[in-house]
Amino acid sequence: MARGAWITLENGMKAHVYGDFPQPRQCCNCHRVSTRLCDWKLGGGRTCDKPMCPSEACGISPAPDKDLCPGHAKLWANKKPGRNPPANDLQKKLL
Repeated sequence: MARGAWITLENGMKAHVYGDFPQPRQCCNCHRVSTRLCDWKLGGGRTCDKPMCPSEACGISPAPDKDLCPGHAKLWANKKPGRNPPANDLQKKLL
């Protein structure tokens, strides 16, 4: 069955999309369409997988192909003293 959904685009505009497709996952912070998932390891081969949009305000990328949600970004920053995490707005808010 076809269904529609309202999504928020990166520029803040809203769009109504309609069709037979899975609902897009929304960012855990701003509710925009997500394009990445949190890579924090939970154990047992699992990761957090919280959805995040591309904005640096909604997550950080401490290494290539590694993204962290706001909660795990804070844990990562506090995990190793002396480590220099990437400086962005989210990091400044959390510390």
